[in-house]
Amino acid sequence: MFPFKEQLLKQMEDRKVRAEENKARQKALRHREQAKKRSLQGLTNDAQKRTKEFEKKVAISIINRITASLLCNDCRLKYNS
Repeated sequence: MFPFKEQLLKQMEDRKVRAEENKARQKALRHREQAKKRSLQGLTNDAQKRTKEFEKKVAISIINRITASLLCNDCRLKYNS
């Protein structure tokens, strides 16, 4: 009755397979992009955390130096008096 039925069915199946493959490629691409963003975000967060820790250590070091200097000057004043 339909002489091209098999050919049409084959074309439909081929389109379906290509669409599924394209969908799988897009999904994999999205996954890679998300993984890249996650790793970049993780690196950024880690860098910010380390920067804050370093700045805190530097601030503490400066405070300790100032305190030591003041104590030392105070001791000198007492002994020189």
